[in-house]
Amino acid sequence: MNSSLIVDSHTHILPSFVNDNRKRYLETDNTFKELFSNGEKIASVEELIDSMDRNNIDCSIVLGFGWNDIELARRSNEYIIESHTKYPSRIIPFCSVNPNWGDYAIDQILEYLPYGIAGIGELHPSSQQFELEDPKIASFWNTLIENNLPLLLHTSEPVGHVYPGKGNISLSKITDFISDNAQLEIICAHWGGGLIFYNLMPEISSIFTNTYFDTAASNYLYDDSIFPIASQLVKPEKIIFGSDYPVISQTKVLNSLVAKIENKNLREDILGKNISEIRRSNQIIYKNKFIQYPFENDLGSLPKEDIFFCLKNFVENPYKLKYKNPNNLKEWFLKIFGRGICGAL
Repeated sequence: MNSSLIVDSHTHILPSFVNDNRKRYLETDNTFKELFSNGEKIASVEELIDSMDRNNIDCSIVLGFGWNDIELARRSNEYIIESHTKYPSRIIPFCSVNPNWGDYAIDQILEYLPYGIAGIGELHPSSQQFELEDPKIASFWNTLIENNLPLLLHTSEPVGHVYPGKGNISLSKITDFISDNAQLEIICAHWGGGLIFYNLMPEISSIFTNTYFDTAASNYLYDDSIFPIASQLVKPEKIIFGSDYPVISQTKVLNSLVAKIENKNLREDILGKNISEIRRSNQIIYKNKFIQYPFENDLGSLPKEDIFFCLKNFVENPYKLKYKNPNNLKEWFLKIFGRGICGAL
């Protein structure tokens, strides 16, 4: 269907232990109770990979939920990280904690960083019972900013049908939070709960510098015309493809998007390019030291001679012409980064 990169930015998996202990977590976790009281499906990483293969999806961002139970959160996060280790090119791990946990929440994030987590989410302010603007959790948001970790935030419509886990956080609280945390990259799930429609207001559009909107659960929430309409309301680079698997099948959301977005370049941007542009907080070991990757996030951590070599080969890169149409991943890396950065890797 599409030879370009496809990334599903909104999926969920849980270990079998959680499925085997539903009754326990229905009693100990508000979010779990809201989402799984009626026997809703819990998917494994193998089931997700199978769905991705059937839909030609290259990789998926795997999210936690807005957990309250510390033990449940840890099991979920560790399973996501293990899945990333097992399928490093297919699974992009986000972890979920509760900002109300204070220093413990921050410690958990820092503990998971070396294992390749790329962001935090999905957080549910309503079921996790925290206020976005609470001064007591300001250090939590600062930790995300300092470590270049995007936040995927559950947002929902102030009108329309009620569904499990919908929540009731107001759009005004979300816009206040976005405005006061301009450096934090925020992905508003489910089209921002309709926040995209307010982009027509200049005072709202001006705060969306680092804000993105995913398409998760579109078929459950909106008519399919949301896809072309949304691309007219906000800058197209602000929209990223997400399914909300296994709540909704990847096939359903993907097919609707492809059918309704006729412009090939726009479609490819939404399906993969836009999410890849959001900065990541990945680390690699370089000369026995952890540094941020991509290098532009932490170039100053390299030795001076390496900085010069990388920059020189990036600017004066002969591979841009030699590999104008790369045939493999190595040629693509050389074309984009030059011999300096590729040699370092």
